[in-house]
Formats: sequence, structure tokens, C-alpha cells
Amino acid sequence: MSSQLTGGLYLLCIFLLLSPLEAQRTISPDSIPLQLTQAWESYLAEQIQLRLIDEEEAQQAQALYDEHLLAPLDIQTATKDELLRLPLLSEYQVYQLISYRADHRGFKDLSELKLILGWTPRLLHLLRPLLRCGTKKQALTWQEASLLGRSHWRLRYGRQQYASGQLAHAIGTPDVALFQFSYEVPQYLQAFVAGEKDYGEPWRWQRRTGFDSYNTSIELKRRGFQLLLGDYRIARGCGLLLGQGIFPLNFRSLTPRFPSGIRMLRHSSEMDFSRGFAGRVQGEQWEVGVFISTNRLDGHLSEDGILSNIGSSGLHRTEHELAQRRQGRTNYGGAWVSLYPTKGLELSLQLIHQNWGGAQLRTPVGSHRQTALQNLKAYSAGSLAYHWLGMLGRLRLDGEVAYTNQRAWGMTQHLSLLQQAWGDLHISLWDIGQNYWTDLGRAGTHGLHPNDELGARLLYGFSPTDLLGSTQLFIEGYRSHTKDEAGQAKRKGYSYGGLTSIALHGKNELTLAYRLRTSEHTETTHRFRLQYAHELAGWQSRLTLLYSKPSAGKGWALLGSSTGKPLDKLQLKAMVGYFDAPTWASRLYTIQPLLAGEYASFLLYGRGEVVSARLQYTLSPSWRFSLRVSHIHQRGELPNKTIGVLQLDFHSI
Repeated sequence: MSSQLTGGLYLLCIFLLLSPLEAQRTISPDSIPLQLTQAWESYLAEQIQLRLIDEEEAQQAQALYDEHLLAPLDIQTATKDELLRLPLLSEYQVYQLISYRADHRGFKDLSELKLILGWTPRLLHLLRPLLRCGTKKQALTWQEASLLGRSHWRLRYGRQQYASGQLAHAIGTPDVALFQFSYEVPQYLQAFVAGEKDYGEPWRWQRRTGFDSYNTSIELKRRGFQLLLGDYRIARGCGLLLGQGIFPLNFRSLTPRFPSGIRMLRHSSEMDFSRGFAGRVQGEQWEVGVFISTNRLDGHLSEDGILSNIGSSGLHRTEHELAQRRQGRTNYGGAWVSLYPTKGLELSLQLIHQNWGGAQLRTPVGSHRQTALQNLKAYSAGSLAYHWLGMLGRLRLDGEVAYTNQRAWGMTQHLSLLQQAWGDLHISLWDIGQNYWTDLGRAGTHGLHPNDELGARLLYGFSPTDLLGSTQLFIEGYRSHTKDEAGQAKRKGYSYGGLTSIALHGKNELTLAYRLRTSEHTETTHRFRLQYAHELAGWQSRLTLLYSKPSAGKGWALLGSSTGKPLDKLQLKAMVGYFDAPTWASRLYTIQPLLAGEYASFLLYGRGEVVSARLQYTLSPSWRFSLRVSHIHQRGELPNKTIGVLQLDFHSI
């Protein structure tokens, strides 16, 4: 216990040193992105700690944030779907923006947003770096648009160093490398190319030489037409049938929202994306889209055509992982038709067919080993979804009903009452049939893919006083349709908890989050997060306590971080912490200082200290240099780890 107290006191001292209480620098406009970064990271850290999003979803959320910083949305031309991708915006606020823009024939500048209902000063303060106000002329000729073309280059190199002999399982080199290039012609064209190699992966193995993975995509668009070639993601309806990359703020998070459409992949990834062709044509009261994808899977393909052990980590560090790399194939295609018969109402029909290149899928991931879903060779499915918005954006109804050729039904419904005098209310229901399964369906159930589950969720949000800020209380429960020999549901569980914030003197804030969760194995886990945020002279500092209590053991961590600008062109973020999470069930997650384009949550497992820092120096309006270093010192059998990464970014202006 004395070592734990020593670690905690050590952290408190460092935290105080990182908080410049006597600093005399004034807050500059350049510090606004720092505040947005802190708010965004706090949101992700809360969702991860409460296990409302997983690591992959957190990566998607961070990628989305980075994307909008690089290419701010133009409030003159941004569509509803583009605005809804901003997690800080509710549909009520999006509705009011579009209505105001139509009534006033556009905006003069960003300051006009303060006149829109529901757009608070704090929201404007956080969103300002992600928005811009362009010309009122919505249609540009190709010659005009090409003059506004923008490119972005990114180069990254780093090394990860373990203690001697602790990287013996990896056959590759302990370095990481990344190359990215993107180019955009507003309203017409976007292109992206990337190559990446991760820690422990080899530069050369058998016939392969170079990066471990490559991504490329190109998007052509003009008014109501969109064409995508290469790597992309697709999401339609409520995500029951087509829910690939629907994060963040999906059905499972505390403020559910369902994005819609196709979008190109804008960061390096080896999983959860389509590769092929997708197109969309939209009229005033209709929309039609098609997509075709063929992609390789990691897995074991036997001589008799059985595909098993499908992997989704994207890491190839051992002989076994490399032997299974790209051994399988997935092919799928589909289409959708959407109608807008009246204002605020959308009806949509989705269809999909998928196979695995003639192979049989031994046990589909998330199928809970249902007999009817063993050895699938192909499947077809369709769904009918609706979306209705009423009461000037305050009432929202979403739903989707799907059916597969396994003669199984799936259903999800969602109701939201927003901006009421007593607060916001969200009610969600889902009923996924015993033999229902789709590879691209992620409707927010407790498995990776929806299957065999009946559940409900209730969320109530309100802001009672200026002192007690935004507060959310939630409860949910689920059980499987299948029963055991005693007639009880094979899987069942429930969870409840809440989030709140307390405004303290000055620019100080205290946030609390708690969640209790039981699983089908009757294991009960308590998770608690307490964070104190302090802002002074352009620096934002945070002290965070994380705690988890599974059925056996417990885990806790004390983390301190500070972000600021010691020089006009230099941005610094540092984090120190002590953690004690001895079991896998008691593990904790947080967000460490990362470079732009790095997407990973930070796992705290074992017992020890962590020190991490990021420096970002703006060489010119076009060039930016970044450095990240971190060290984890473990006091047990787990390995110590040191990471150093360099990155260079170029943006044309």
C-alpha cells in the first residue's frame, strides 16, 4: 500500500507542476482547438471507461475528429448528414441551423450561429475550429473549384522498445511507419492513399515486401450524385442490416444517433471497411444507392473450403498470424431506395447479399454458435427503415425491421423527445431473432453482431442548475431468446448509471460517471470516473481518478494531464499516472496524448507508472512537426515499454 501512496503523491506533485498557476500569458484564439481537444477526449474517455464504446469505436471517433479539424465543414453548404456526423450536435440543433439558413438565404459569418435556437455560447466555442463560413454561392464550376484544391501529406516513423527478450514472439521489427496523402477539390473530388506498418510486423515476409497494409479511395460528387471507388464505409437505417463504421454516437452510446450513407475511408485501416464500388443518386424526394465489395479476410481456410478463426485485429506479428493473413475472402453487394414523401419523413428499403468466395463460414462471429448459423455459405437479407422528425426537431422516431433467408427477424425502435422543459428523453427497444445474423449489422446489442437478444434502454438527460450541469441517467437490460436446460435465458444482464458535471469557482469543473453492469456470466462490474478540470491562462489541466470493481479484485488509476502553448508555435500535452489493475476484468482505459491521425485508446493493465507527452510545433501555416514519447513502467511480470514517434504534416493553403 505504501508504494501506491508514493505513486499517488508523485502524480499529484507532477500535476501541480504542469498547472501554471502563476502564468501571465493571455488566451489567444489559437488556444481554442486545445479546449475542443480536451472536451472531445473527455467524452471518449467517459464512454470507454463505462464500456459504452469499445476500442474500435473510439478509433473511429478519433478519426472523425481529426478529419473535421483538417477539413472544416462549410455552414453554407453542409448537408444534414454531414452536420449530424459532429457528435457535439443534436438533431434539434441541426434542424434549427438548416431552417435558419433557408429562411435567411445563407450566413454572413460564423458569429451568426449564435442567433440559432439551441446553439449555446459553449457549443459555439467548442465547434468553431470544425466549421467555416464560405461564399453564399453554392455551385462552383470545375475551374473555380480546382483553384481551391487542397492537399495533405503525412509521414510518420516511430519505435517501440521492450525490455530484453520481451518482444521475442514478434518476428518483425519494433518500428512503425505511415504514409498518407489526400487531395480535395471542393464539391467535386476527394482522393486518399495510405500505407502503414505496425510494431512487430516484418517489412518482408515470403513474397510480400513493404508496408503491411494499403488503403486507397477516390470520391466523385456533384450535387445529388456521389461515386466512390476503393475503400469506403456504409451505414443505412438504424444499423441493423448495414452498420459498417456507424460510430460515434451509435445506437449503443448514451445519445443514440444513426448516420446514413456512404463515405470514403480517410485514414489507414485493415478492418471494418468495404473495398470496391459504391454510388448514390439523390433527387428532391428520393434517393437510390448501390454498392459492391470484395475484400480479403484473415483466417484459416481448410482444404475442404471451411473458413474459420477469422481475425479482426489487423496485426501480423507472428508466424501464425502471417500464415492466416488474407486467406479468406468476403464478397457482398446490395442496394437501397429511400423516399421522402413529406417533410421530416424518410422511408428506406435496404437489400444485401454476401458470400465468402465459395467457402463456408464455420462459426460466424457473434452468432453464439446457433446450429442454424453454422457453415454458412451465403446469406441474403432485407430491411425497411423509417426516420421521422416532428415538433420543429424536438420529436424523433427511428426504426428498422429486417428479415434474412434464415427465416429470422430483427427489429429495433428508437424514440427521442428533445429540448423539453424537463429535459431530453431517449427510449430504445430491440428484438433480434434467435437465428438472425448479418455480417454488417451492428444495431447496438451486446454482441459484436446482432443475434438472439431482446433488450431495452432508457436515457434521461437534463441540466438542473448552472452549478449542476448536463446530467444523464440511464438504465438498460437484455436477455437471449434461447434458454438453457433449466428454462432460463442463456444470456442476460442489465446495467445502469449516470454522468454529471459540477461547475466550480472560475473555470473549474468536476465530472462524475458511474456504471454498474452484470453480464450473462452473472459477473457484476462497477466502474467509476471522477475528473477535476482546471483552466488558467490558456492551459487546461485535468486530474482523473478511474476505478473498476469486478466480482473478484479491483483496479484503480490516478492520472494527471495538462495541455497548453508555452510558445506561440509550440503546443505541449503531457500525462503522468499511477495504475493498479492486476486482473484483466479490472483493466481500465483512458486516452493518452496522441499525434494527429493516431487512433487507439490506452490500456491500463498491471501495476506501475506511465509518463506520456506530445510536442507539436508549427513550422509555418503549411508545415507541422510532431513528437510523441511515452513510457510504461510495470512493477510485476508484464513488460516495460517505451515508445517514440515522429510525424511531419504538410497542408497546402
